[in-house]
Amino acid sequence: MAIDYLKLFGDDFDTVLKALDDLTPAAERVLLNSLDNMVFDAQTFSTTIEKQISSMTSSGMSRGAVASSLNNDMKTGGRIFGALRNSVKSGIVEGVQETAKLGQYDNYDLDKGNFAWVTVGGHKVCADCDGRAGDVGTFNYHETEGLPGAGWSVCQAYCYCVLDPTGKLPKKVQGVPVREKRAGLSPPKVKPEPAWKKTFSSKNTKANTAFQDTFKHANDKFKKFLTKLPEIRHIDSGTGGSYFTEAGLNIKGASEASKKYARRYGRINMAGLDGAYNSAVIRHEFGHFIHHNIHHRGIDDYLINNMLKDWKLNKKKFSNNPKKYLKESEFGELWINGRINALIKNNPGLNRASLYDSLEDLLKFDDAFVSTNVRLGNPTRSKVAKEIFWGKKQELLEIRLRAAYGNNIDDIPDWIKSRYGYTKHSIPLDDKFINACIADRTEDMWGMIADLYGAITKEKLGYGHGQSYYTNSGMQMQFHETYANLTATYTHRNPIYWEYVKKEMPDIAKHFEDVIDKVNSGKLSVN
Repeated sequence: MAIDYLKLFGDDFDTVLKALDDLTPAAERVLLNSLDNMVFDAQTFSTTIEKQISSMTSSGMSRGAVASSLNNDMKTGGRIFGALRNSVKSGIVEGVQETAKLGQYDNYDLDKGNFAWVTVGGHKVCADCDGRAGDVGTFNYHETEGLPGAGWSVCQAYCYCVLDPTGKLPKKVQGVPVREKRAGLSPPKVKPEPAWKKTFSSKNTKANTAFQDTFKHANDKFKKFLTKLPEIRHIDSGTGGSYFTEAGLNIKGASEASKKYARRYGRINMAGLDGAYNSAVIRHEFGHFIHHNIHHRGIDDYLINNMLKDWKLNKKKFSNNPKKYLKESEFGELWINGRINALIKNNPGLNRASLYDSLEDLLKFDDAFVSTNVRLGNPTRSKVAKEIFWGKKQELLEIRLRAAYGNNIDDIPDWIKSRYGYTKHSIPLDDKFINACIADRTEDMWGMIADLYGAITKEKLGYGHGQSYYTNSGMQMQFHETYANLTATYTHRNPIYWEYVKKEMPDIAKHFEDVIDKVNSGKLSVN
């Protein structure tokens, strides 16, 4: 219930209320909170003294004796009146301290710069604050750890520490002695930005922020993986859709070095950088960047397609050993080695061994691709395969419809139900994966997974890019889109999508995770 201060303190309090207009909203909240505490204390005191009087009279004390006892308690600051005085004093001190702390930051942009924790000399410093002395970080960092006087430390509201905005102390705390550096201690270090964020180093700061915000939900393993990748220096906000391209930079005024960097490492165009759906698109397009820099790095799609065809024809001849195939096959000697020689000549920084490692991993990825298709019943050459395939097809249809329309079958349009012969749900209504897809409908996470099925099976299952996209572009485009969708699901804030992929496509999911582990451990280089 709101407190009527005018009724409580009299008409003179109107002047106090008018003075609140000169306070910042934050300071006003602190003051009113202190007053609320004082009123609460007064109400508590009233109850306490009533109980005390009742107890005294019940024990046989006279009115005069009761009055004398209370009067003596008030004069001496005894158990009853002393508790009230200490409580009110505490409330006032807390309010003053907190208001002062708020005023300390009024002149600073709290989103920029670093603040140093400064203990105040001349009094005993509590152990908690003593440990913070000299700590440097952003205001947000200090807010997370606990601001001076915020109640996190032993001294709580009685904390006299201050935050110094890197040598620019406000007037209210000028002259406060800064804690001297103790012998043997290194100077304080500013908390740096997480290393993985530096991967996004485009001149388009808005794009960098969008990508960083998207991948902040990824696990620590993936964030370490980001630090191993080349920086992506070219993220455009142009029209024409969202896509990754290996084509050179076509920007007026771009330096030759920038153009060369874009040709080697690739670039991303994002049609828009706001909205929930674009988070999935960002993860998808960055997956293309990953695949390019792990498996391609200048080795063109024509060569990749032909290498994959030759590998499928000759893998038994080389005991299913990709390394042996690359080094000893006629295709490896003539085509691959020749291309690698040309790449190294044009890009001296490229490492021959790592290029062969990349191609070896790509051939292993192809093996995972084949086994995943077999698991899905594709190709449907046997009766068993046909049963698996058509069962999966019906299951995916139900997920698609429920992801789009929800769990109420009556919400699905009749013409759709008629077209697909859909009459009832077969998967339980409390299925966590489907309900996650429904919840993330605006982001179209089911669309990402449907596109993953499409890439693996050339859209015999799933949907997304269209069957002609895969029919006309060769195997390597299946790999491109598979990697993009694996990245989009693996880095989602909700791990349920990756758990689904691991359950339905264990071989290809394991290969993706193995790549991350190999890059993190240095077994697979991307340079």
